[in-house]
Amino acid sequence: MVIVATYLGQPDPINSPLAGRFFGKKGQQLDPHGANLASASLPGGGFRTIHNNVQSLTQSMMKVAGIHSEKEAVNFLLLLGKVPDPWMTHYVDHISSSHTSA
Repeated sequence: MVIVATYLGQPDPINSPLAGRFFGKKGQQLDPHGANLASASLPGGGFRTIHNNVQSLTQSMMKVAGIHSEKEAVNFLLLLGKVPDPWMTHYVDHISSSHTSA
């Protein structure tokens, strides 16, 4: 049901009865689609840990297949000049302030 509702752009049948309730430290309101809950940051750098594990696994599989790969360069968009200031500065400031080692 959730997948079909999401595909059709309809409210999540599980989250929609809870829409308007507050969650998290900042007291954000749950939207009917549950998008803000699904994208909420977890304490302890959970996303970064999972990202790094998936990245290492993918790189290992490519190595076994004989395909050369490199992990992404930090702030590579800035180095390529793809994202100009002030947006890149805001991004770098956000990443450096919100992702502390646990």
